[in-house]
Amino acid sequence: MKKSLLIGSVLFLGLTAANAQNIIFEDDFESYDDFIYENVGDWTLVSEDGNSDNTGFADVTFPNQDVMTSWIVFNPLNTTPPIDDITAYDWNFTAQNGEKYMLAKFSFQGPNKDWLISPQIELPADGVLNWQFKVKAPSGFFPNESFKVLVSTTDTDLSSFTEIGSEVTAVAKEWITYDYDLNAYAGESVYLAVEYTSDNIFALLVDDFLVTQEVTAGTNDISLKNLYIYPNPVKEEFNIVYPEGKFNTANLKIKISDLSGRTVKGFGVQDQYNISDLSKGVYVVEATDGKQTMSGRIIKK
Repeated sequence: MKKSLLIGSVLFLGLTAANAQNIIFEDDFESYDDFIYENVGDWTLVSEDGNSDNTGFADVTFPNQDVMTSWIVFNPLNTTPPIDDITAYDWNFTAQNGEKYMLAKFSFQGPNKDWLISPQIELPADGVLNWQFKVKAPSGFFPNESFKVLVSTTDTDLSSFTEIGSEVTAVAKEWITYDYDLNAYAGESVYLAVEYTSDNIFALLVDDFLVTQEVTAGTNDISLKNLYIYPNPVKEEFNIVYPEGKFNTANLKIKISDLSGRTVKGFGVQDQYNISDLSKGVYVVEATDGKQTMSGRIIKK
């Protein structure tokens, strides 16, 4: 049971045990330019096979469609015409959230070996650690798309990765969330990878990378290292959780910044924090009373 003290809508973790979830890493790919295939933030994109197809899809065009790529930031609304407006083919490219995701397309010349590798992620030493992401095979004609899930604790060299579980067959025309336990890597810095492995099929879509830590906070064990922000993702308003006694609430200020560090919004303690006027993307939320500071990330839908 959670005992809480509500000031505005800032919820304090009470003295009895309470579960809270910290976001360690997240990326919904909304902040990147459409149809880029390199310099996608700190992601590493590798075509191990070297045979990635250099054509687009039937009856549509989009930038960089003829470039040899592994993964590309794909926006189905900005192809010409919008790809889902074409009904002659049994496909569905609609995003799960927002407009964009990462896409890998088929190879004519053998199995794909296209790697989508996360930036380095520092995992905490405690709590329950979970990694999840969403995958869709866009074509009903070619439904048997496959991928592998891998982890490296050293670097992005492909030989450094260890496969988690077995190869997965994606579900056609439906976004499915896949969850993986990262507790074996607690306290380590990791790189997380999805490898597209289909053999001359069609395409694979990946979105919403999320790594979380679930902690139990009690009287002698306040384990929260980051703000717990909910709901997350958010369309309009959110709330904030942090340990009781952490801040002098009379001086508490909430700052919202984009990933470049630019402050885009600020609040005192309020009933709720409204960011409906912000563009879609990932933002940093920082709470400070001038002496203590905590932060977290939030996805604006």
